[in-house]
Amino acid sequence: MPFAVGLAVILALVAVFQIALAAGAPWGRLAWGGAYEVLPAKLRIGSLVSVLIYVVIAAVAFARVGAFEILPRNVAVIAMWVVFGYLTLGILMNAA
Repeated sequence: MPFAVGLAVILALVAVFQIALAAGAPWGRLAWGGAYEVLPAKLRIGSLVSVLIYVVIAAVAFARVGAFEILPRNVAVIAMWVVFGYLTLGILMNAA
């Protein structure tokens, strides 16, 4: 359970950042390749979509540790590996 809570806290912090970007905060240089100070409309929508993805990731993590049953256990295990791959790919892309 501590894993899921820790992940949810981190995702919540990143979600607040993405919501601020979508609302027009001048932090665009810290996200989406850093090409814009304030994100254009398409990237603002992308920021909101990423928040939805974070919610799904947190739900998968809580399902994986058995906090609640929104997925069958074996599906939660596979979904968590998909999340691992997604986050690993994100790390590699940000490092590039």
